[in-house]
Amino acid sequence: MAGTDWRRGRPATGLAGGLARLARGGGLTAGLVAVVALAGGAREASAQTGSITGRVLDASGGGPIASAQIYVVGSGLGAVSGAGGEFTISNVPVGTHQVRAEIIGYGAETQTVTVSAGAAATVTFRMRTSAVLLDQVVVTGVGAAARRKEIGNSLAQIDVAKLNTRPVDNLETMLRGSTAGVQSLSLSGQVGASGTLQLRGVNSVSQGNEPLIYVDGVRLSTARIPPANLEDGRGARVSGLALDELNLGDIERVEIIKGAAATTLYGTEASGGVIQIFTKRGSTGKPQWAFAVTGGANFWPTLSETICEDPTCLDLTPIKRTGPVQRYEGSVRGGNESLRYYISGSGSSEKGIVDTQWSKHYGVTGNFDVTLSPRLHLSLNNSYTNRQTRYVADSNNRHGYILNAMREDKGYWPGQRDHSWVLQQKLLGETDNFISGLNLEHVWSSHLRNSLRLGLNTLDATNSGVLPFGYYLYTPGSIGVQRWQDRTLTVEYTGTWETEVTSTLRSSLTWGGQFISERRHEVDASGLDFSGPGNFTISSAARTTSSESKSRKDNAGVFLQEKLGVADRLFLIGGVRVDGNSAFGKDYGLQAYPKLSASYVISDEAFFPKDLVQSLRLRAAIGEAGKAPGAFDAVRTWDPIAGLKGQPGVTTRNLGNPDLGPERTREIELGFDASLLASRLSIEATYYNATTRDALFQVQPIPSQGFNVAQVRNVGELKSHGLELTTNLTVLPGTRFGWVVGANLTTNHGEVTDMGGAAPISFGYKTEVREGYAPPSFFGRKVMNPDELADPVFEDGQYLGNTLPTMILGLHTNIQLLDNLTLSALGELNKGGHVLNETAYLETIRDLWPACTAIREQATTPEGLARLTAAQRAKCLTKFTGEDQWVESGDFFKLRNVSVSYRLPAGLLPGGIESATLTVSGTNLIRITDFTGLDPEVNDGGPSGTEQFRRVDYYNFPPRRSILAKLNLTF
Repeated sequence: MAGTDWRRGRPATGLAGGLARLARGGGLTAGLVAVVALAGGAREASAQTGSITGRVLDASGGGPIASAQIYVVGSGLGAVSGAGGEFTISNVPVGTHQVRAEIIGYGAETQTVTVSAGAAATVTFRMRTSAVLLDQVVVTGVGAAARRKEIGNSLAQIDVAKLNTRPVDNLETMLRGSTAGVQSLSLSGQVGASGTLQLRGVNSVSQGNEPLIYVDGVRLSTARIPPANLEDGRGARVSGLALDELNLGDIERVEIIKGAAATTLYGTEASGGVIQIFTKRGSTGKPQWAFAVTGGANFWPTLSETICEDPTCLDLTPIKRTGPVQRYEGSVRGGNESLRYYISGSGSSEKGIVDTQWSKHYGVTGNFDVTLSPRLHLSLNNSYTNRQTRYVADSNNRHGYILNAMREDKGYWPGQRDHSWVLQQKLLGETDNFISGLNLEHVWSSHLRNSLRLGLNTLDATNSGVLPFGYYLYTPGSIGVQRWQDRTLTVEYTGTWETEVTSTLRSSLTWGGQFISERRHEVDASGLDFSGPGNFTISSAARTTSSESKSRKDNAGVFLQEKLGVADRLFLIGGVRVDGNSAFGKDYGLQAYPKLSASYVISDEAFFPKDLVQSLRLRAAIGEAGKAPGAFDAVRTWDPIAGLKGQPGVTTRNLGNPDLGPERTREIELGFDASLLASRLSIEATYYNATTRDALFQVQPIPSQGFNVAQVRNVGELKSHGLELTTNLTVLPGTRFGWVVGANLTTNHGEVTDMGGAAPISFGYKTEVREGYAPPSFFGRKVMNPDELADPVFEDGQYLGNTLPTMILGLHTNIQLLDNLTLSALGELNKGGHVLNETAYLETIRDLWPACTAIREQATTPEGLARLTAAQRAKCLTKFTGEDQWVESGDFFKLRNVSVSYRLPAGLLPGGIESATLTVSGTNLIRITDFTGLDPEVNDGGPSGTEQFRRVDYYNFPPRRSILAKLNLTF
């Protein structure tokens, strides 16, 4: 359930600064000095050791492979290969050892070496790319490290270190289209804004569907960082994610598990899936330096033909711009047998596609691995990032530029066509993200290992919005300031006992416990009416208000898992986790989540015809995970009020429920992994079927109880099923000229099968959750005679379409030319979803929407009106039209990324430089869609938590295009 230790590929996380934070000033520097001193004192100066040195090479082209993990099996000793593929493992006990090399994208290699006292044994690994990586070591979802072939559920693994030559914004952007089962939409074109991230659709309508995020075993906050707002709540209307604050250059790989069958050991919080992020570690040997510089620009996308029928195509001249981008990264890794380190720093400055909009970001990371003794290992991980952003008012906002520009002289400044006056407002946000971890691992023997992990993620946001004195829409001016803090604490213990029961039966027993505590604190203050121009603060306003909220949510659980391996080809895993949660009702008690999985590598059997299929694994899994209620959902609460003459009082709020418990999602997974055509074609296919019982819905209480606000109750049921298919075909093998193509297909079909008598739940803009339909869907007036030459006949409350896509197809290709040149492209197709084109509706009722101009002119005469269909009249004539008439298909195809990468030949490099790679990349260069609004991905931010349920184009800034160049250097 935690990170992977590079020494063995076994679980490990880290957290040094977290202890310092927990101790409130204990001193990280002093602690690190003490640890290093202890390491030096504990190191046994024995002559009965030697070393292992060597290189890791690509078997096809002979080139070096960097960042491969090499370890002595069962010893805790290991190294990471440098830029030239070289590695050294020191202090290896005398004797014969199994040495293993692993890296994503290649089949693992194991060799036997004999180490002599005071001597160096040499070994060379020649690794081959593998279509189906059955021996790849994974950690996520299984409590302890395991080979992929031992796990009965699907798991996606992404080598971010290899993809990081591609200059993209953040990890969320990188995940788009890269693997099956992941849905990510960009929402806004403003730099510094985050999109949405969701795995396998919707399994909760009230508690969110975001996956859990771990960084080196430390739980990351999944809350959306609030947007910068004005005093009246209007402002940027775009929010952020802690995930997007991470520096991509620090990430080694990502593991993704997508459903309850795989997330059981994460318990009550995990029904939305789990994403584990593993950062880079130190290595034994000389320091390895790496630098990267990125430069380029952000551009406006091509808008739809419908919008551009207007001669102005939006009057954006006053603020439209090309925004320059610059980013810098540097790192060093190295160490010896006692201490290994990875240290990095990064900084960026990026301007948006709108004047005054920008974002600045910097961060530092320090990861340390300390060998305290041959059996005791310590990992310390720390990272800090800071982002400062200035936003432009967006979306459903009378201060928004897109809104006023598209309304031309009918905006909020009547008769004014230059709307750059909206840029006088200042919307500023600053986010500090600190992740700190400590992992202590003890190898008691070759059978028994124990690890203790502590982690802390602190996420702080300070937002402000100012309308200066003299602002057109409110001359006295106003200010809103928000301080938002989220603290997530992780404490976890894991033990593993591995033994050979017989020559063909191997057992691995894993047990442990986990405690997660999340605290949230928010303070808001606002002010109205400044006395004049100046430096605006809350205290400089004539009228001020303030509010404060606090919440705490704790979850504790214990888990037990048994893994049996038969003849190294049949594997059975059974496990259970038992949780208690502070959000459960006081009478609810504990909750148990079981799991069972099987994996059978049938191609290892003697009877299997390998000439047809080189590798085939069958797998199946069933498991449960949960989603806890909100922090106060089970508690009876009251709202404070001011009574007569300011006397304090209270009014009813939440009735409470002592029996309130979590939602439970049970999922069945069936699938196979295969390689064919001489291992040039790989196929991974998964079918899943999930049911969420005891779903939490808002239910109106009985009036006689005295509480009239709807309460959360365990009354509902949701179901979903789908198919995930990943294929990769090596059309042409080799490094001189190679060509690989691949596809990731995801389907998801969901339904609310029971709402327990609860009324339909509205998320605004015609979006509702209703029994018998996909959650959520659009409902409203539907034209029942669309093709008739007559006035429209409407029926209310009709189904208008899903909000979320039912099919996502990612397509990618990679071409290798002459060893040094690589061409790659990634595209994504979304189908089955719908978007409310609120922009078109609001333009139509103001007689400004270009697509309706001809129809409205035709309707001015009886003869022209008689030639209009009911559908045309319903959309374009003011007396008929409504929001529901503008629910459109949100299908689109986007070229997410295309890049050209060139690795300079070694002979051309100056002395000291080991490698240099130049990559030019374009993002969102092509968009194909029938959607007539600004963009089918955009969404009005609105209240926190609704981003995943609504899809509304409401005068949003469309996702930007980018062209960037990145130079990577290693020394």
